[in-house]
Amino acid sequence: MSPKARLLVRRRSRPAPAAPTTAEILQALPVPLLWQEGAGQPLCANAAYHARWAALPECAQLEQPGATLIRLPTPDGPLRYARLSAHPAPALLQGLHRCWTAEDVHDFLVDALTGLPTRQAWERERLPCPVSPALHVTLLDLNGFKAVNDTHGHAAGDAALRLLGRLLARACAGRPVQAYRLGGDEFLLAGCGDNGVNLGQLEREFQASARRELGLTGLSFAVGQAAAPQDGQSVSELLRVADARMYRAKHSGRAGTRPLGVRGTLIRLVAGQQAVLKVAPPLWTAARGEAWSF
Repeated sequence: MSPKARLLVRRRSRPAPAAPTTAEILQALPVPLLWQEGAGQPLCANAAYHARWAALPECAQLEQPGATLIRLPTPDGPLRYARLSAHPAPALLQGLHRCWTAEDVHDFLVDALTGLPTRQAWERERLPCPVSPALHVTLLDLNGFKAVNDTHGHAAGDAALRLLGRLLARACAGRPVQAYRLGGDEFLLAGCGDNGVNLGQLEREFQASARRELGLTGLSFAVGQAAAPQDGQSVSELLRVADARMYRAKHSGRAGTRPLGVRGTLIRLVAGQQAVLKVAPPLWTAARGEAWSF
């Protein structure tokens, strides 16, 4: 047998290389991926996913069809928004039940000025709890903000918004509530139950910091709150009620009167003194004894 013939025989006798498994194919892809090999099986992730995210989502968070917006920790520590998009399992990949891409969309959903999630994040993110007796929303608007812009310039207004964003984020840390910047000088707190955020204390801290750090005075909060189920059965209803209450407080001339907490606490500043009433709406002002329905 010639050397060429022996070489051909040797090549034909070698076993064909094994085809890569589905897991090996997914691991080699540069896109962050999650998948399940069967119904009820644990989630798997490829190397690209682990390079971007430090934890796996709960399987229950992936039950919704289409895309799901959640916050996941990163290897550096901070939470970032991830959009998990479900995709049909390719027929060529055997043993694959479901798969998802995990896209980092944080920079599109976080306000560059304050560092808080935006209105788009609020509209797309799954709420921290379903619409239930535990859900409440708080809308917050700055009184005196236009005067700051007109008198001190927009740089001073931006500095005030950054300060408020920082204080809101710190007040919400470790509590079942999230702060959002909806736009301009309007902010939203959304969470479950009694979140423990003391808006009166937060306002005093904001005013003191604005005066000390920025040389700004005359800023205060206009607040409107709504809670399920008494104020509505849907998120849109709660926001509509909270918005009406906030603007009623803002334009009523009672800048020092505002509801604090979902249990009907009213605080009114009268000649520098605080009078706190724990009553259900309609609320009664401490000074005039008049009904003031929110």
